[in-house]
Amino acid sequence: MLKAPLTLLTVSILFFSSCSSEETIQPVDSNFVQIDLSSFLFEPSGITYNPHSNTLFVVSDTINSIFEIDTSGVFINSFTINADDLEGICFSSNYDTIYVVGESFNLISTFALGGTKIKSIYKKVSTNLSVSDERLC
Repeated sequence: MLKAPLTLLTVSILFFSSCSSEETIQPVDSNFVQIDLSSFLFEPSGITYNPHSNTLFVVSDTINSIFEIDTSGVFINSFTINADDLEGICFSSNYDTIYVVGESFNLISTFALGGTKIKSIYKKVSTNLSVSDERLC
C-alpha cells in the first residue's frame, strides 16, 4: 500500500527533505525546527524569510502559488501567480517585492506582496547542462 510522502521543512540552515509517513522523525538538533507542510504543499523548491513579517515564503515546482507560513509551519496565506515550474524565491532589499524563478520558460518574475505581477524578465544563463535555474534566487 502506498502512502503519501510527508513533506518536511527543516529551518535553521534551511533545507528540505521528504520521507515516508511511516518513518519516525527525530529532532536533528535543538536549534532546528521541522515543519510539516504536507497538508497544503508537496515538493517545496524554494524558500525565503521576511523579517518584517517574521514569516517564510515557500514555492513548489508543482504548484503555481506562493505560500506564506509562520516559523512554526502554520499556513497564513497563499496566492496563485502567473508563473510556471517555480524553483526559487527571494525578496528585494526592502521586502516589498518578491522575485520568483520559473524554470520552464527561463523567467524571473516579480510580484508585489499580495501577488500582483509586476513584470517578468527573460534570462538566458550560459552554463553547462548540469546546472539548472534552481540555484538562481
